[in-house]
Amino acid sequence: MAADVDKIIPEDKNASLGEDEHLDKSQSGERLASGKSKRSRIIGAMSTLLMFIIVPLLAFGYKYYQDSQLLTRHEVALKALGAEGLFLFSSLDTDHDLYLSPEEFKPIAEKLTGISPPADFEEEVTHDPNGETLTLEAKMQPLQLYTMTKSKDGFLGVTHSSLSGLRSWQSPAVPSTSFSASQFRAFLPPKNKGEVGDTWWVVQSELNIFTGYLPNNRYHPPAPRGKEVLIHSLLSMFHPRPFIKSRFAPQGTVACIRAASDFYLDIVFRIHAEFQLNDVPDFPFWFTPGQFTGNIVLSRDSSHDSECGHGVALWSH
Repeated sequence: MAADVDKIIPEDKNASLGEDEHLDKSQSGERLASGKSKRSRIIGAMSTLLMFIIVPLLAFGYKYYQDSQLLTRHEVALKALGAEGLFLFSSLDTDHDLYLSPEEFKPIAEKLTGISPPADFEEEVTHDPNGETLTLEAKMQPLQLYTMTKSKDGFLGVTHSSLSGLRSWQSPAVPSTSFSASQFRAFLPPKNKGEVGDTWWVVQSELNIFTGYLPNNRYHPPAPRGKEVLIHSLLSMFHPRPFIKSRFAPQGTVACIRAASDFYLDIVFRIHAEFQLNDVPDFPFWFTPGQFTGNIVLSRDSSHDSECGHGVALWSH
């Protein structure tokens, strides 16, 4: 029996030693795994930190490279063209990259060849006879001739007939008229413009330093097309001969989103246009306000009025 006990004791000792070795190996494995996890986290944090440092440095370096290249091109252009030549070049270089794209070169090509491509007008909107309408009223204060000259003797060197159109223009040509709500779609922004503060051309200017000015000896405006139709209709309420595109710069109509909601837009606009007050056989007499400014509140699809009324306001300065 004692022998049996002696045999059992060594077996228990061996079993105990095996368990201790197993525990040591397990704890060692856990320490190794924990160490690897910490190293992975440190490496990940360092990589993120390096990205935060390297990306701005690369962006700054690229911007510095672009600016230095632009400065070099500017110096080369100034040396090659001179100050006046560079000014002419810059008037066409609309994106200011000191390169002329085919679109930027187009005014020169049209001037040299005398051939202009057909204008790309939008199709006119078909008005829904059952759609919403609004009525606009035109009001004006006649021009006071005594405020238009410093001479006590009136307009010296100007014949009475030359001022006939100015003298007879005492009231709006059309005091009141109705418009379809869909007509004001002309003031809606293009698809890439929809945020407050965005601006865009309604009627784009066609003047630059190469095209020169439009002629003075004209009595009747050209037929409006596309978005010009609405502008022409609005200004025709004041006088029957509005010219949507003025002879001199600034020219055209621009608009800007002043406020916006999910359904409505508050749009402000500025028009540079002028009136021909005389008709044949009198000499032309132009009236050119500094600008026509106004605003309109309309739905995003221009199909209906806002809750506070479809508002349109237009005044000249």
